[in-house]
Amino acid sequence: MFGVLFLLARINNSPSREPARDHAAVDTPPLRIRRAASPASSVHAPNRAVLPPSRTLGTGESAAGTLDAGPPAAASPGVFGGVDTLVQGFALGDALSKNASNADAYVDRICAASSSLRERPVLRDLYPRDRDAAAFMAPLIDYEKPLDDPPGRLHLPDELRERINSYGSEWPMRITDRDLIGLEFSWMAALGQFDHWTLLGAGRLRDVPPSNIFRDPIPNYVSLTLWSKLRFGLGLRRGDLTSASAEVRHLADLVQSQGILLAEMIAVAIYKMDARARELAAAADVDVAGWGHLEVDQLERYRRTTYASIFFTFPGVSHDTVKKALDCMLSPCVALTEGAGANRSLGAYAATNNLPLQREIAGEYDCEEALIARAADDQEMAAGEALEAAARDLESQIPKHLAPAR
Repeated sequence: MFGVLFLLARINNSPSREPARDHAAVDTPPLRIRRAASPASSVHAPNRAVLPPSRTLGTGESAAGTLDAGPPAAASPGVFGGVDTLVQGFALGDALSKNASNADAYVDRICAASSSLRERPVLRDLYPRDRDAAAFMAPLIDYEKPLDDPPGRLHLPDELRERINSYGSEWPMRITDRDLIGLEFSWMAALGQFDHWTLLGAGRLRDVPPSNIFRDPIPNYVSLTLWSKLRFGLGLRRGDLTSASAEVRHLADLVQSQGILLAEMIAVAIYKMDARARELAAAADVDVAGWGHLEVDQLERYRRTTYASIFFTFPGVSHDTVKKALDCMLSPCVALTEGAGANRSLGAYAATNNLPLQREIAGEYDCEEALIARAADDQEMAAGEALEAAARDLESQIPKHLAPAR
């Protein structure tokens, strides 16, 4: 959904390819990421036919989903379109069924992982939610296409963005005075007055009617990761690294409070940047007294667990498993929001559509009503688009992210 909402080609969604010392990369969410072309994944024969309810049967196709025999020369394009749709529906239904089986098998593991993370929390919950940063950030933040014009006041020139990215894992020590020329950071300090940041409270997305939730434009969070790096670079020059860390961590907290998966992943990435900056500063004999240490391994466990959690709310998962997993999760509203979008878009291809259940129980977790409602107002996806969006490696997501860290 919204966290599943956005693709940047620069974001790496494979933990195994993450640079060993650069913690800026994040998992891209599992649906939205298919905006760009991706390699076709292999599909297995489905257990049963799953057809989108609104599909028109192709010429010569029976209601049972089979083709009447006939000479090839007599076949029309509609026949092949019907066959493609049927095959895609079967494949997507099979992928969702296998994800549901994984959810049943791993629900105790996500509960155990979440319990362990609660014992040593790494991200902060911002409560009460009284002061929304949405109106403050609306004119500042860049948005993704087609809402990228005009750019926000925090827009960074392409040349600077490329230069910062080229610094790799040594960025804290490689940022130069040239990189900081003309940049104003008072906005970051001013964020201290806010305790959350709603995605729809203000800004361009609020005025965009729901259509395809997986392609709705959202804030350019990656620009905030670059600003965070630059703030640490400034902190090294000013000697105010403790203040820099406090401002950057609070920015990460506000991003996380948006309640979507991508925002969670970005928040973790920013916290990892904080840890990296502290590590390199200490190695360079810079005084880091008062700069709290972060457990990078624990941040990584949080990232993996949170990423896995949304698949427990996907269509096809049993109601009992959905409820049990939500009761355990660290971020149930993120899973409910992502799950609402997935069920609205993909529910026609699964044995069970969990959208009614999720809308019913979202209030129990005090989830943002506007966010859940927007996800639930999405349009159903055609079989081919849905297969491309959701089925690639779907059956491996829960086991991969809940497997013990190597």
